[in-house]
Amino acid sequence: MSPLRIVIADDQALMRDGLQTIVRLEPDMEVVGLAADGAEALERVRELEPDVLLLDIQMPRMGGIECARRLAEEGSPTVVLLLSTFLDDGYVRDGLAAGACGYLLKDMDAPQLLDAIRDAAKGRLVMPAAVASNVAAQLRRLAEEAAPAAAAGAGCRADEGYRAGEGAGCRAGAGAGQAAEAGRAGAAGAGQLREAGRAGAGQGRSVEAWRSGGPGSGPRATASSGHRTGVGRLPGTPAGAAWGFTERELEVARHIRSGLSNKQIAAAMFMNEGTIRNYASVIYSKLGVGDRTAAVLLLREVEL
Repeated sequence: MSPLRIVIADDQALMRDGLQTIVRLEPDMEVVGLAADGAEALERVRELEPDVLLLDIQMPRMGGIECARRLAEEGSPTVVLLLSTFLDDGYVRDGLAAGACGYLLKDMDAPQLLDAIRDAAKGRLVMPAAVASNVAAQLRRLAEEAAPAAAAGAGCRADEGYRAGEGAGCRAGAGAGQAAEAGRAGAAGAGQLREAGRAGAGQGRSVEAWRSGGPGSGPRATASSGHRTGVGRLPGTPAGAAWGFTERELEVARHIRSGLSNKQIAAAMFMNEGTIRNYASVIYSKLGVGDRTAAVLLLREVEL
């Protein structure tokens, strides 16, 4: 089998060279081209027709998302994997809409990056857990918004000119059924994406649940006193285990509970602030909350 042919596009020379070194060590991969911006990446793909394009999002002249969009419009078979320093919901949404097959964070480990490249080349959607958790949350919101829209569309009023004899018919039931089914599909997909996030926090992984859907996440359990004790937590089970926290997430959660900012946590753990933000996003998703205040309140009710 011939090796995967890869083009790397990043405006930072150190990042380009580092990625090139990592990829070249793999016997099943080869770097066939480099680019310093989106416009140059577009030219390299047209010229070299690589299997995979590792594409930074923020670059001069032309950004990664615009480059991905143009390649999709041209019908390029090259698989596009977006790279970013930060987890940004807008970039994730716009990047996937532009035709990218994955969104990767630059702080991921080399083996995870290489696995992500291989998975993407096989046609799988790939993203790290922090990204998957955020996408799952967005799908849940869309599913919740779809339900009232379905109910509103189901109404059929006589004063709107719907008469059986006019041949138009009143298909509210079918329309409502389709909208409700879309809502259920969105909720199911969100559930599996969230499970993918739980299973591999900080790791690149394929998220085939995006395509197939699946069972949603479990309900929030409550103690007999009415206080929340964790998502699906069983009596006698440590709260961290019940939420599916990794050791690193548990450490970040303790700092969040104590009221430290992301910058302070980053300094305490000798990590960069962007990485802590990503961990915080995963923690919020696993807790089932949407902001830091709610997370702090919930974390202070349990032992970590």
